[in-house]
Amino acid sequence: MINHHVTIRRATNLDLDRIVACDPIAATDPRRAAFLAARVGDGECCVYESGHDILGFIILEYTFYEHGFVSLLCVHEGARRHGVGRALMHHSLLSCSTPKLFTSTNQSNGPMRALLAACGFEPSGVIYNLDVGDPELVFWQAR
Repeated sequence: MINHHVTIRRATNLDLDRIVACDPIAATDPRRAAFLAARVGDGECCVYESGHDILGFIILEYTFYEHGFVSLLCVHEGARRHGVGRALMHHSLLSCSTPKLFTSTNQSNGPMRALLAACGFEPSGVIYNLDVGDPELVFWQAR
């Protein structure tokens, strides 16, 4: 699935169907698909493209206390554990326009927590009561 010609670039509306297809939640949840369409329209979504396939995407917003915030990172199931997530996080660190970049994940999301540790993110706090019994862990990194 991953070939030697890889590009990370800002998503366009022409990519939206392939972005939604990459995200198993968006494929069945119209609210998630609408969220993705809005982020693409606002220029906040970048895609990892290999050949003509979108293997992952990342959304970098500036709505978290005016700091950069990765609100969503998604890697196509068949492309996981091949560096796609790491490349997208690195791209966001380089393109973030604020001195700090934040993100969060559920406590139960071990793969994302491992990715964040590998990318040098540090714990910053915990938010309870978003998902019952599964606290949201906040991470940050200075750029």
